[in-house]
Amino acid sequence: MHATKLIQLFHQLSAEEMFRLRDFVQSPYHNKNEHVQALFLYLDARYPDLAPQQVDRKAVWQKLYPNKIYDDLKLRHVASLLLKVCEEFLQVESLREKPVMAGAQLLQAYRRKRLAKHFVGAKRALEQAMEKQGALHIPDHYHHYQALLEQELMQEYQQERRSTTGLQGVADKLDEAYLVAKLKQTCGMVSYENIYRQAYRYDLLEPLLKHINQTPYTNPLLLGYYHGLMMLRNPEALESFAAMKAVLKDQATFIPFEEAQELHIIARNFCIRRFNMGDQIYFKELFDLYQLGLETKVLLNEQGFISPSAFKNIVAVASRLEAFDWAEVFVKERSALLEEKYRSDYINYNLARLYFARKQFGKALQLLSQVEYHDVFVAADARTLLLKTYFELDEYDALDALLESFKQFVTRRKEVAYHRENYLNTIKFTRYLINLNGRDKARKEALGKKIQGTKILTEKTWLLEKLAEK
Repeated sequence: MHATKLIQLFHQLSAEEMFRLRDFVQSPYHNKNEHVQALFLYLDARYPDLAPQQVDRKAVWQKLYPNKIYDDLKLRHVASLLLKVCEEFLQVESLREKPVMAGAQLLQAYRRKRLAKHFVGAKRALEQAMEKQGALHIPDHYHHYQALLEQELMQEYQQERRSTTGLQGVADKLDEAYLVAKLKQTCGMVSYENIYRQAYRYDLLEPLLKHINQTPYTNPLLLGYYHGLMMLRNPEALESFAAMKAVLKDQATFIPFEEAQELHIIARNFCIRRFNMGDQIYFKELFDLYQLGLETKVLLNEQGFISPSAFKNIVAVASRLEAFDWAEVFVKERSALLEEKYRSDYINYNLARLYFARKQFGKALQLLSQVEYHDVFVAADARTLLLKTYFELDEYDALDALLESFKQFVTRRKEVAYHRENYLNTIKFTRYLINLNGRDKARKEALGKKIQGTKILTEKTWLLEKLAEK
């Protein structure tokens, strides 16, 4: 039967959603089959601790059909019917979360019934809902177009077609809805193309971009994705970066949360790209974007937590700009934004990074050597930092032992597979540095070329600095 699918579905529903589903299943409008209701109640009584192996089919059958011979096919059919009712519930729930779409559909229903007064009231309610919602999601732009179209069609039914109509506004809204969706889709394609060298066709794109460039659009989402696309296609699109930053800062309330997250990622990646090209000022721009992201909360997920990688990157950028006091306050006061399972590791590791950046190597060593890291990636990065700290303190015996244990760690831990080469390169070149005679200029120069030519090596800058000091 479909018990496994049902159980998987129930596991993803909150207690509040299960409460509403209970009413939905027992409503005769949605379901009149008493056996479907009985199956739901049987499973609901065991929520949220449901497990497929705990659902005994014959026990369920006896609950639904007492004193009847077990019929597996019939039981499967009841389960299938319940699954369909649950799917209808999800559709209704989805519509509840989309007031613009629901409002446009209600206008269509009233227009078809030719209920003019009802139509006016529903239109007013939709406008209020849109004003309350503020930022429109990408599908909402199309539903807004549908609402405007329904208004024009209603006027036709009422024989109120005037010499001046709203058809131009309807057409403009349709264009805008398409352009926003098209720009976002193209941004995703270009991003994927940049990473994986996947070639795509961009039919119609150039004339659309020309049109946008010549039209005074004010939609912040459209402008955000337009400038985002310019930045993705061209690292020299400095004007688009400035325009994007202005949109994210000045019109944040008019951009849906998920879209703002996407646009922030595009802007941050542009800064990193510019910095890698040697444009140092964009490290400060990256720092500003992180601060803006904290202020507008787009760096947080739906549960209100920041990702450990974003937390670590913020500290790294602040340290690079020598904003040590700000970074220390951030680590101590904003650590509550991390999920509890990450919190201790990331506080200790990032404070150690700050001490290292301040050249307070003793404090860094104290934190790094006393803390047991539970997150494998923090553990690996902490070992890298400990490696550098031992080197700075000339603790070569401890460093030698660490290099060996670190090599075993990254070799054995499957989780670091993608990063293994980077860590092994760091270990290898650190050993070369230890054993290098600084007066041997030929070997020193050869080592510098090897370090410089190694692509997967995040500690390249530090290694070259230490080589220069030899």
